[in-house]
Amino acid sequence: TIEVEETDYGLRIFTVRDAEDGKQYVRVTNFVYPNWAPNPQGVDGYNVNWHVPIDDHTSWKIRVGFKRGGPIHKEQMRDDFFEAVDDASWVPHRNINNRYEQDRQEMESTSFIGMGRFFPVHDLFATETQGPIQDRTKEMLGSSDVVIAAVRRTLFNAIKQVQDGGEAPGLIRDPGDDQLKDFICTATYIEDDEDGPSYCRRVLEERAAAK
Repeated sequence: TIEVEETDYGLRIFTVRDAEDGKQYVRVTNFVYPNWAPNPQGVDGYNVNWHVPIDDHTSWKIRVGFKRGGPIHKEQMRDDFFEAVDDASWVPHRNINNRYEQDRQEMESTSFIGMGRFFPVHDLFATETQGPIQDRTKEMLGSSDVVIAAVRRTLFNAIKQVQDGGEAPGLIRDPGDDQLKDFICTATYIEDDEDGPSYCRRVLEERAAAK
């Protein structure tokens, strides 16, 4: 099941799956105004995709890693990254010009997509092949695209708010106005009687009680 709820900083997204031994597993991701998408790495930390516009057709995708339990394995990350990306142009070796070096043998033996282990290339494929500007009127969104629709509505409302003379949502002028105090980004097991929203309410209540 996929659910979305609005927050002060944007959207909180819950994906709940059935796990082994009858347990439930929740993954809590977020959309943070205006271009920040944190994804959990279990309960120990998360990665952030930060999409920074260059012009009307292109953008930088900056990835930030955070880990609670110890240092990030920088050498491994560096090896994975530079194996996949040209350190002079910052363009992945697998790109639209070489059809992302899709390997039919890999599709049979290892993965459905056949585009290697570097997951950002899979995102690149899904984004670039839509063209510089995607025509949303030709899309056929399904029930699993509820998050895409919710983020778009959120952005449209934010644009309208600025056009009408208001301030952009998520704008912080004073460090004391921290809107991320309710931020949760994790993937973990939940109680049998919980869903995504009730799990987060419990975590926030425990967080407030511990202060």
